[in-house]
Amino acid sequence: MKRKLSRQICAEWRSNIWLFVELLVVSLVLWWINDYFYAVRQIRVEPYGFDTRGVYKLSYALDYSKQDGLTDSVAQAQVDAVMARLRAEPAISSAALSCGITPHNYNFQGSPLFLASDSGLCVGIPGHGLPRCGIDGRGDICQTLGITGANGETPAELDRILAGGKALITSNVRLYNTGGGDVPPEKAVDASNVVGKVFNVNAFGGAPVMVGGVILPQKRATYESAADMVCILLPQNFYFGLWGDILVRVKDDYPGDFAADLRQRLARDYSLEYIYLTDVEDMEEIRVFNDRDMDQQERLYMAMCVFLMVNVFLGLLGSFWFRTQQRASEIAIRMVSGASPRHIIARVLAEPLLLLLATVPFAAAVVWLLRGAEEFVSQQVELDVLHAVGVVGAATYAEMALMVVLGVLFPAVKAMRMRPAAVLQEE
Repeated sequence: MKRKLSRQICAEWRSNIWLFVELLVVSLVLWWINDYFYAVRQIRVEPYGFDTRGVYKLSYALDYSKQDGLTDSVAQAQVDAVMARLRAEPAISSAALSCGITPHNYNFQGSPLFLASDSGLCVGIPGHGLPRCGIDGRGDICQTLGITGANGETPAELDRILAGGKALITSNVRLYNTGGGDVPPEKAVDASNVVGKVFNVNAFGGAPVMVGGVILPQKRATYESAADMVCILLPQNFYFGLWGDILVRVKDDYPGDFAADLRQRLARDYSLEYIYLTDVEDMEEIRVFNDRDMDQQERLYMAMCVFLMVNVFLGLLGSFWFRTQQRASEIAIRMVSGASPRHIIARVLAEPLLLLLATVPFAAAVVWLLRGAEEFVSQQVELDVLHAVGVVGAATYAEMALMVVLGVLFPAVKAMRMRPAAVLQEE
């Protein structure tokens, strides 16, 4: 049967070549869409590195009419008073004032970190792979955001490291060689090897800071991978300024709406001489708002994928309906000769599936060339190349095979319901 089917496909090469091209083009388009879904899902299932459930962001402002008397010491006292009042709230378990580390925020504050003992080695270089710098201005940022250590350290232990004047760095450290030598231009290193080392932070005039611990990789937002972004948390004595975000974690057993309840008391309890709180926002609501555009894009791609699959199914249905109608006499002869319906269905389905199988090496070659030009989304998030190609390719051809089977099955079943005698009489 296989030999006869191959000879039949070769004999009808003129019509089969167009079907082959159609299957190849559709496979490539579907492959690109599936690659997008694969990359997005791989990023979404990555751990955040933090937990914003029960975390609220508090906005604040300055009274500019009194700014003349706002010295650094007065400002620090005002901030300390606000933080002390927040920690005294029965519903709040921890609070922190920080900058550059607030989750679900696409703003970026980055700086190269040059190794103090060898200025030719750095974590991040200008224009490529800058580490994201977060500053713990006041409070317990790790307890507030639920940040844990790469070696099992608790958030409280990590906050004590920051309070001691040392920094925390994520485990996905990469060193860059800017001065030549034996170290390659980019090298992933064991993060434990940088603990205890001193780095000069370029953004703050080369101020030195010692790394005191390693934390899990941190994502900025839902649709951004943490794999390609090193993050460093600088201690609270590194810099002071009336800027950043106040974050609080509410206890799990709080019975009401914390944001609504606190908003009613902001003017009364949190209006100081120079600084006052203006609003309370749930971090989960901020996440939903910031992910809105990407969620819409994902739904658009899903609609495109469904639309494409429906059109492919209808196109294949029309093509094979016509081909099956042309072969009505062949089917009738096979039925008269004693061929079972199962045998006939298998033969009718085998031809398009063989054509689909023949597109695999051509599609793989085109995909590999396009990946060389970095045309696929999965290349932008540092996913494993072979794994991405294998998973996306298998999913693409499974979907194509399903559409081919459905497009062939309906006309084949209809053709088998015809009376062989009537078909042969017409022939």
